[in-house]
Amino acid sequence: MLWNWQLPEWPKFTYDPVSLSHLERKFLLSVGSSFALLKNISQEHRDQFTVEILSIEGLQSSKIEGELLERESLQSSIRKQFGLQDTPRKKSEKEFGMAEVLCSVYKTFDLQLTHEMMCGWQGMLFKGWSNLQDIGKYRTHPEPMQIVSGRLDDRRVYFEAPPQKRSHMKWLVLWIGIILRKLRSLF
Repeated sequence: MLWNWQLPEWPKFTYDPVSLSHLERKFLLSVGSSFALLKNISQEHRDQFTVEILSIEGLQSSKIEGELLERESLQSSIRKQFGLQDTPRKKSEKEFGMAEVLCSVYKTFDLQLTHEMMCGWQGMLFKGWSNLQDIGKYRTHPEPMQIVSGRLDDRRVYFEAPPQKRSHMKWLVLWIGIILRKLRSLF
């Protein structure tokens, strides 16, 4: 099986913008109605909405990695990051780290993505994990990075990341920058 990074055109993929224009239009219309709604609600409700959206993102993102976070703890940590009123709860490192990343991304979404930002987010997420090496930086080990599931005797590899090369990350940062500039130009 070939992974996307093993294809001859990697990483210079192309697409037909015309074939996606109906989806872009649908997205912009839905964003417009959401934006109008958010403009007309109180700050308290907007804060609740932000905490809810970020917590859903954090819970779903963690599930991809097989991590199950506690919703209340994650929401409490997000509220703390934003300086919002909250009832004291027992601090959980996983939820706190995820909240720190989510709030950092939320607060800096309009900045140019950098390698330092991504490494910082990874460092926030895994702060205090003594069983991991390369926390807060790109991996240095030569072994392939894989997304795997299944029993030990029946493992399935869902994805294998490109070999450890910083050049792949340079392409990713450039590509995301192009996409973000295009999105910003729409608003």
